[in-house]
Amino acid sequence: MVSLANLGGMIFLTLMTIFLNTGTVTGQAVPAKMYPIILVPGYMGTKLEAVLQEATDAPVYCLRRTGTWTLWFSLKELMPMVRQCWYYAARLHYDPTTRKTTNSKGVTVIVPQFGGLESVEYLSPWFEGIIQQTIYYANMVSRFRDVGLTPAIQIRGAPYDWRKSMNEMDEWFSKFKTLIEETYYRNGNKSVILIGHSMGGSVIYVFLRQQTQEWKDKYVRLMWTLATPFGGNFKYMYDYLFEDDYPGYLSSIIRRAERTFPSLAFLIPKPEAWGCEPFITSANGTYTPCNYEDFFRDIGQPRAYEMWKDVAHIQGSFDHPGVPIKCWGGGGQPTLRSMSTTSSNLYDNIRRTVVKELDGDTFVNYQALRVCLKWNANTNYPFQFRTFNKTHMQMIRDSEVLDEIVKSYLELA
Repeated sequence: MVSLANLGGMIFLTLMTIFLNTGTVTGQAVPAKMYPIILVPGYMGTKLEAVLQEATDAPVYCLRRTGTWTLWFSLKELMPMVRQCWYYAARLHYDPTTRKTTNSKGVTVIVPQFGGLESVEYLSPWFEGIIQQTIYYANMVSRFRDVGLTPAIQIRGAPYDWRKSMNEMDEWFSKFKTLIEETYYRNGNKSVILIGHSMGGSVIYVFLRQQTQEWKDKYVRLMWTLATPFGGNFKYMYDYLFEDDYPGYLSSIIRRAERTFPSLAFLIPKPEAWGCEPFITSANGTYTPCNYEDFFRDIGQPRAYEMWKDVAHIQGSFDHPGVPIKCWGGGGQPTLRSMSTTSSNLYDNIRRTVVKELDGDTFVNYQALRVCLKWNANTNYPFQFRTFNKTHMQMIRDSEVLDEIVKSYLELA
C-alpha cells in the first residue's frame, strides 16, 4: 500500500518531469527531446592561463616563477612595462624537424575546465560583461539556459589551445570524443549537437572526418557551424603584414605573437577554395594561394611557410563530414579582400591600397564561408545554409541571431 506521503511525493515528481520535458520557459515550448550541446570556440575564443617555472630565457625584467595568471585575455598584461613578458609566455617556437611547436622555456599554458563553460563564456575574469570583446559564448549560454537547458549537463564547452592547429590536437581530439560520449550517456542516450564558431567549426569538421560512420550515427545529432571560414580568409594573410585590425590594434605585440601560431597559417586562404586568386599585388609581383612560398620568403617569415605546409590540406578536399549540418554565417559587412602596393616592401603602409568588400562578416569572406555548400549535394543528411547581415562576433552575441538559433534548436525532431 502506498502512503499518502509517498503518493504525494510521486505526484510531485511526475509533475516536475512533465514540466521539465514539456513545460514552457520564457514563453517558449521546450521539446521533450532536448539534445545536449557542446560549444567549440574559434581562434582566440578560449581563455588561456599561464604558469612560469624557471623561465630563465625571459627578458631580464620579467618574473622567472609565477602562480597561475590570465594569458588571454588580460589588458593589464599588455601594458608597456610588461607586454614583452606577455609575449614571452604567449609565443610559440616551431621546430622544422619535428614540425611541432612548443612554449618558451619554463612556460606552461593551461586551458581551464575542459567540459565546463568557464573558458568559453568570457575571455577575461576582469571585465566579464563590461567590455564587449571579452564576451564569447556567454549570451548564447544564457539563451539556452532560458529554454531549460542545464549548464554543465546539457550545455558543455570544449575549450582548446587555439594557438595550435589541428595537426597538433590529437590529445584534444581524444578528450573531445570522450566528452561527446560522456555527454550522450549523461543525457539519457541523446545524440549531441556540436556548435562551432569560426575556426571551431573547422576543428569539429576535422574531428568528424576522423571518426567512423557508426560512431557518428550514434553520438552526433548535428554539426552547427557559425561564421566558419572553411576556405580561409584574406584577413589572416594581411595579418602577417599589419597590426591595424583586431586584435592587433589593441597592441602590436599580440600580432607579433600571432605570427608564431600555426593556427594563423591554417586560417589564410586555401587553394582548394580560392584557386590562384590574386590577393596582394606589389612591385615584386602577385601573391596568391598558389605561391605562398614566395609570399612568406618575401616577408622574411620562412617558418610560417613551413607551418602552412603542415596544415594547408588538413581539411582535405572538403568531403562530407557524415552528419546533418547547419552552416550559418554573417555578411554585408566591410571585409578585407585584397591589397595592392607600388612598393617592393610589403610592409610599407604608406603606398598600399586596401580593398574591403561587403561580402563578408568583417573577418570571413563569403567565398570562405560558402565552401560548406558543397555538402548540400549529399541528400543522405539534412543541410541548411543561412546568412545574416551581421558581423563575425554578432553571430554568437547578437539577440536576433540568438533568437533564430534557439528557434531552430527547438524545431529539431
